[in-house]
Amino acid sequence: LCTGAGAGGKEERKVTAMRTTEEMYDLLDQKGISVYHAQAVEAPAVTICERGRYAVFLNPEFLQDSALENDVLAHEMGHIMTGATHRVESTADLVERHEEKAARWAVRTLIPWQELREAVHTGTDTVWDLAEYFNVTESLVRKALEYYSVRGLKL
Repeated sequence: LCTGAGAGGKEERKVTAMRTTEEMYDLLDQKGISVYHAQAVEAPAVTICERGRYAVFLNPEFLQDSALENDVLAHEMGHIMTGATHRVESTADLVERHEEKAARWAVRTLIPWQELREAVHTGTDTVWDLAEYFNVTESLVRKALEYYSVRGLKL
C-alpha cells in the first residue's frame, strides 16, 4: 500500500485552492511524490504506487497548454489525495468511481465554489472566459458547473 497523502482511502474534503501549476508541483514535492515527464503511456498521465510511494507520469505529447496541464495534474493529484488508486485489472465500476473522485477533487481545487461564484458575479460568465480566468479547460469548467449545480449551489 502507498503511504502518505490520501492513502487512507477517505476522500479529502478540505481542499486548498490552487491556481498555478507551480503550486501543484510544490504540493507534490512537499508530500514526497515524484513527477516524471515521459512518453511512458498512451494517456495524458498515470499515477502509480511502487514500493509504497506514489509517482505521477505526465505525457508531454498530450499536454498542449498550461490549462490542460493544470487539469491533468490536478486530476492525478485527486487520485493521490483521495486514495482513489486501483490496479490495472480493477473492475470498470471501481475505475469509474475512482475517476469520479479524482475529478471532484480537481474541480474543488482548481475552481473553488466561492471563487467561481465571485468570478461570475463580476462578469466572467461564459465557459471560455471562466476557463481562461481559472487557467483550466472548458471541459473542467463544465464539470465544475455540473458538480456545484448537482449540490444545489446556485450562481
